[in-house]
Amino acid sequence: MNCKLNENLIKRACVKVPAFYALLEKFRARISIHERSASTYRNYALQLAKMVIYFNKLPTVLTEEEIYDYLYVLQNQAKTPS
Repeated sequence: MNCKLNENLIKRACVKVPAFYALLEKFRARISIHERSASTYRNYALQLAKMVIYFNKLPTVLTEEEIYDYLYVLQNQAKTPS
C-alpha cells in the first residue's frame, strides 16, 4: 500500500471537511489508550477519510441509512472486474 497516497487521502479529507482533523486527533488518542498499533490507526484513519470524501461530512453525523448505502457501494465495487 502506498503510504504517500494514503497520507494524501487523509489530507484531502481534512481540507474537504476541516473538522475531520480534530476528529482524527481524538481518534488517535483513543487508539493510543487502547494500545493499538500505529498501523491500526493509519488503516482506520484511511477508511474514515474515504467516507469523509465520499459524503463531504464527518462520519459521526451520518445516518444509519447512509452508512448502509456506503457499505453497499463498497461491496459492489469489490465485485466489479478490474
